[in-house]
Amino acid sequence: MNVKPIMRGMAIAVACLSLMGNARAEEGTHFWTVREVMEKNPLKEGEAAKWTPLINPMNSSLMMIQGDKQVPLHVHATHDEVVMVVEGTGTFTIGNEQKKIGPQSILHIPKGTPHGGTFDGRFAAVIVYTPEFDLGKPDRVRVDAPK
Repeated sequence: MNVKPIMRGMAIAVACLSLMGNARAEEGTHFWTVREVMEKNPLKEGEAAKWTPLINPMNSSLMMIQGDKQVPLHVHATHDEVVMVVEGTGTFTIGNEQKKIGPQSILHIPKGTPHGGTFDGRFAAVIVYTPEFDLGKPDRVRVDAPK
């Protein structure tokens, strides 16, 4: 599979969303590198995860998440997600499907679908949520793993 068209498409989508955004990680910025965002907003020792909002246009949010080893199984009742893993490897579950993922993996998670994963260590991903995601009132409910 040739990932270059997918990467180019993701870059175009991020650039278009950033032009529409009104709240950014750094005001007036339309372009970032993953490394810059991670260095300016590091995951501190002992933190399980850190979300860094990049933009919040009227009906979606672009964020970066950094974490350490685990994304607990959870569900969003009102948000769809598109996730692009940029650092780290592991196993991720979406609904009844489980796959090995790593840098350049792209995941689509429809609202109402349980999802979570285990990583080999620290990880980072860029996430687009629709509609806009409010970190002050997260639409995130943990669920028990299937037995």
